Amino acid sequence: MFGKERRRLEDSTRNNPESVIAANTVIAGKISGSDAVRIMGQFEGEIRSEGLVIVSAQGKVNADISCENLILEGTINGNVEQAGTVEIRGSGRIHGNITCDRIALAEGAFVDGAIHMSTSETAPSEFAEKRKRDEK
Repeated sequence: MFGKERRRLEDSTRNNPESVIAANTVIAGKISGSDAVRIMGQFEGEIRSEGLVIVSAQGKVNADISCENLILEGTINGNVEQAGTVEIRGSGRIHGNITCDRIALAEGAFVDGAIHMSTSETAPSEFAEKRKRDEK
């Protein structure tokens, strides 16, 4: 899934609008819309997005999520009820079930729940995150 011609989800959204929940912010409620959402703080409630949802490394989400695509670097307590592509990076943690078309799990990613894929033709993908040259 992440061969030479494929880019990580975030790489394809660089110039698009994005809503941000900042690192020291706590919000409860419902998020809906079509632009990308980046959660760096804490969110509790419900997320229904037609765009990309990014839970950054320090982000904590207590919500069920339905979105076009999801990048998880932080923590989700809740179900991913529907998503196109789910990318769980090495620091990503989810306590809940995932229903998606495609999924990619980095080394170190943690899933406490079931993964349901909408098509049997696509197997889960593994990828190694890019590391700085001085890291091994």
